[in-house]
Amino acid sequence: MRNYQCHKQVEAGKIVKIINPQSGPFAAVITDTDGSEVKVEQLFLDQHKPAIGGYLVRYPNGYLSYSPAEPFESGYSEIVEE
Repeated sequence: MRNYQCHKQVEAGKIVKIINPQSGPFAAVITDTDGSEVKVEQLFLDQHKPAIGGYLVRYPNGYLSYSPAEPFESGYSEIVEE
């Protein structure tokens, strides 16, 4: 296999809470960026198994993913707008 370096720009927030109601197809993932809730399907939780302290990641095409903290923080730097 070859080595690759990431150069994508993504939206992400560190997960501080996951609300998984017993009924209904959706759950909410709350990030530290502004405390807003991002609704995700139960299938997302089942497939990605997000955990508090990891990152909810949204790619430019709208795809949502999960990354544990260490791989995300070692691969991405925050873009600070001045």
